[in-house]
Amino acid sequence: MSTGFGPDVFMLYEAPSGRTVRLGVHQHRVDRTSLTFGKVELIRHDGAGHLSFDERPFVLMVEQGYADLGPLEL
Repeated sequence: MSTGFGPDVFMLYEAPSGRTVRLGVHQHRVDRTSLTFGKVELIRHDGAGHLSFDERPFVLMVEQGYADLGPLEL
């Protein structure tokens, strides 16, 4: 999270297959509300016109907070 106002986006167009990475979000600083919440939404396209969706919600309440959102299979 950078400013608390989104959307923040990270896109992988051609990821190496067969790898697993950890997905997470990090809050650099706390603003006046001292609460950051949202979700990471993973959208995959299989190249044949089919989409799949995976939503991973989070809440961060401290400065330098980190939420581990689990494994991501590439």
